[in-house]
Amino acid sequence: LSMTNPWTGKKNIAVVIDEDAIDFSDPNYEHSAQEFRRSLMVFIGIARSLNKHPVLMTQALGRESIQQKRFNDIVRMVALETKTHLIDLEERLSGKIGGAFLFDDIHLNNEGSRAIAQVIAENFKTQLLGLES
Repeated sequence: LSMTNPWTGKKNIAVVIDEDAIDFSDPNYEHSAQEFRRSLMVFIGIARSLNKHPVLMTQALGRESIQQKRFNDIVRMVALETKTHLIDLEERLSGKIGGAFLFDDIHLNNEGSRAIAQVIAENFKTQLLGLES
């Protein structure tokens, strides 16, 4: 399985750990993780400077990914450090919404999008608005 990087044109080869797990070879993985963390901090800073309430979310996947788990952990850490509201979709939905993804087990189909939307709506209702379900 391979995929072309849209910015460099280089092919990334997927590392399939077993039939349910996938990660892509990325020689800049650590740098990408640091940049992702920095981008989250910038996003939170800008949102708050505009008197907005940022919300962070992890990504639920239909296929195991060590790399995505690391990025989800970064989201959780940044949310904790900055006291930013977090909707942990990986924790809430991973493995619980079978048939919710397209053929790649990464991108959501309509059913998966509805499941995610329901979790987000319920979370906003209870957490952000202080209403009971």
